[in-house]
Amino acid sequence: MINTNYKKVCMKFYTGLFALAVTEGVKEVNKLRAEGATEDYGPCGFATISLPKANTKFAKWARQHTNVFKKDEWRSGVHWWVGEYNQSLLFKEAFAMGVARCLGEHGIDAYYTSRMD
Repeated sequence: MINTNYKKVCMKFYTGLFALAVTEGVKEVNKLRAEGATEDYGPCGFATISLPKANTKFAKWARQHTNVFKKDEWRSGVHWWVGEYNQSLLFKEAFAMGVARCLGEHGIDAYYTSRMD
């Protein structure tokens, strides 16, 4: 009985936290847009949001309940390759930074990486 209630509470918290993190990422992108940047502006590149330990409760939840966090065969943890924002490194980095920062502020071990194409 207690275990079922705990799972429901975690599910609601993680769902809300994931939504909040995505919202924070979008806010960072919107700041760039407010400054006049477009997705065609700047270099092309990639960004990834990583949860370094795949065995944490949030990482397990993220793999099961989102379609974005996936496990790589060559890296530990789970990772979200940011596919939005065309090829704009600037926008992808801003989004990834906002998501990783929000997760970190709520106790989730997360970081982002990027590379220019």
